[in-house]
Amino acid sequence: MQYYYITVTYSDFLVIRQTSTMVGRVLTLLKEGICPANILAMTFTTAAASEMRDRIGTVVGKAIAKELAISTFHSFCLQLCRSHAEMLGRTAEFLIYGHGQQRRAIIEALRLTNGEEKKEIEIEACEELNGCDIARSLKANSKKWLKFVIQAKTSGKTPEDLKKMGQRNGAVILEKYNDILRSCNALDYHDFINSSVKLLSDFREVRKECQDTWKAIVVDEFQDTSSMQYFLLRILASHNHVTIVGDEDQVDLFQFNFI
Repeated sequence: MQYYYITVTYSDFLVIRQTSTMVGRVLTLLKEGICPANILAMTFTTAAASEMRDRIGTVVGKAIAKELAISTFHSFCLQLCRSHAEMLGRTAEFLIYGHGQQRRAIIEALRLTNGEEKKEIEIEACEELNGCDIARSLKANSKKWLKFVIQAKTSGKTPEDLKKMGQRNGAVILEKYNDILRSCNALDYHDFINSSVKLLSDFREVRKECQDTWKAIVVDEFQDTSSMQYFLLRILASHNHVTIVGDEDQVDLFQFNFI
């Protein structure tokens, strides 16, 4: 059965069950004449990507293996964002904000909040600390708001989405936070996927470039993909030349969702 999974033609949608078979699948694509530069393999860890390239290299040679695009989701998206940074309002040398910089951006977003939202946030922060030192309370409250922003970005929510959901304060904070990162020529880790989805969704030329380049896509550990990673794959793999590795118990679900 595993042999069948490896050798079906690349034009078919395919689900395979073992990561080791993923290497065989790439080798089959190469044997069928697919140019290595047109194959994209997505993994969740750099270690898995490195191991996969090494194993393929032992069969076809390091030079060919080097041409393959074997990458984690975030590394792939980071490269896509840098290649089209101007469309995101950034330069190609944009900064990547870590936790500390994100926290400071949240504090600044809280400070810049105006009107009723500012009053509500300040009152809430003071109540949590049982005091009225606004600066200290907002700094302490920033941890909660950073968690909120991360969750919103992970699920692909925009300030407009939050407003529609009745989360007015959250919408204001997220909007201010995004504005601060834009003014600082920065993205955070969670922006990579969202910004890539935006590039592929909003800019036809970027979408066409990617779809013309990645003629065959192989995805590891598909059951671990987030909703935004799934949207990304749906756009990239609109040609249905895709192979996914997933948990055997969820194979039918994957096939239903992707086709």
